[in-house]
Amino acid sequence: MCSLNGPRSVSSFCWSVDGKSVAVGCRDGHVTLWDLNSKEVKKEFDIGHGNRIINLVWSGDGVIATYAAKKGMSIWDVPFREGKVPREIFQSQNVWWHMKWSPDGRYLAVATTDTHRRRISGKVTVLEMHKASGAQEVSVFNCWKPIVCLNWSHNGKRLVFGDMSRIVWMAQPLSADGKQAIQGTEEEKQDVVRLPGQEERQKTNEDIEDIEAIKRYECDRHLLGDGELLADVFSDRVSVWNIQSREPVLSLRSETELRRVVTEELSKSQLSRHGNAALSKDGSKFAARTRRILSVCNTHEKEWWHSEDRYLFKTLSLSDDGRFLCGLSNSTFSIEVLEFDGLEGEDVASSLPLRREVHKLCFDKQNDVLIEYVMRESDLADDSVEQFSVWRWRSQSADELALPLNKRRACLVGGRKFFDEKGRCLATFEEEFEQWGFSEESGALTMLTDDGRLVRCFLETT
Repeated sequence: MCSLNGPRSVSSFCWSVDGKSVAVGCRDGHVTLWDLNSKEVKKEFDIGHGNRIINLVWSGDGVIATYAAKKGMSIWDVPFREGKVPREIFQSQNVWWHMKWSPDGRYLAVATTDTHRRRISGKVTVLEMHKASGAQEVSVFNCWKPIVCLNWSHNGKRLVFGDMSRIVWMAQPLSADGKQAIQGTEEEKQDVVRLPGQEERQKTNEDIEDIEAIKRYECDRHLLGDGELLADVFSDRVSVWNIQSREPVLSLRSETELRRVVTEELSKSQLSRHGNAALSKDGSKFAARTRRILSVCNTHEKEWWHSEDRYLFKTLSLSDDGRFLCGLSNSTFSIEVLEFDGLEGEDVASSLPLRREVHKLCFDKQNDVLIEYVMRESDLADDSVEQFSVWRWRSQSADELALPLNKRRACLVGGRKFFDEKGRCLATFEEEFEQWGFSEESGALTMLTDDGRLVRCFLETT
């Protein structure tokens, strides 16, 4: 236990990277640097000019960023050698509520709030530090709500931050050589971390006070494939987005209502916010099941086929060419296959009954149905419990089971724990996720909560 006694009232403090020193911010604007081994004051300087020091962050290169009330943010080069005095290398009048150095101490991410048209929004700025010339702005990210936290990945390549709408954003502000590398075109730079479709919903509801509460129930959300695409199904239109690039992939409208508007109060078990959706690899067919309606669209001709109360599929998948659709029936708990000759769909195989809960269905290159089951934590250690099986629906009879496959891959168990293919727990989440997808190629784990919030993280390889 180490006790440091000073004459001033403390308002903030931070550790040095090596853990041997501590910087203490005081209510009168002074910053004191203590050596923990000798318990002596090494440096002391006044930067707040009587204003309380609210926040302090210390880089590994001896640079301290401070935020003082009414004075704004300043960055100081603080040498420990005798005879050297601290030198201010950057000053801003903006209100920086959150600050975080990159692991190498070269970049500083700061979060502030903007007020525009009586709306308070959040902004994250990444500054590159130069002791000789000061700080230079290299990246700016805007959000609809104020930022409440931010942090860097351990390798400094990614920046994650959360806002007051309980949405977590993932950005890659820097390339491998440290230069600016914002995804998207120059016109999209300000929107690179915005949730897909959020701008459209914001404008539609700009006169509604609680916009965030409205957005959660405005559409049905579906993750497609391995979580690379996100589909928003509104009452009369569909929007599909590439989550990584934030670019629209598909936009469709229908003259027929795609989902029934329910006005009476129903329990959560009766009214699910998520059915399922699928997009063929060639983009020719899109399918979505919302509540009691299955809708399939020929995207080239923009023609729709609807079936109500017949195909109550819980899980959907389309073949690469969009010719076949398979789905898990919510009522009979069996897999059915439909063939689309043009736009009309009809059954082409007897249904396959299942005894286990299914996470995902997909067609392989031979148009056989690949079934991925929901795994429990106890199943991961049992080699006799298969994670995958294949149904060759064109050659097998209806009473035969799908053939098990000796294959394992990373999966989310119980909606909270993520395990790799060897059964090792890589991450544990506080809340439960209803939908998830994992891309082995990019290492991206994408998840949706039951109220439609999108969370994405990347698995770092060592």
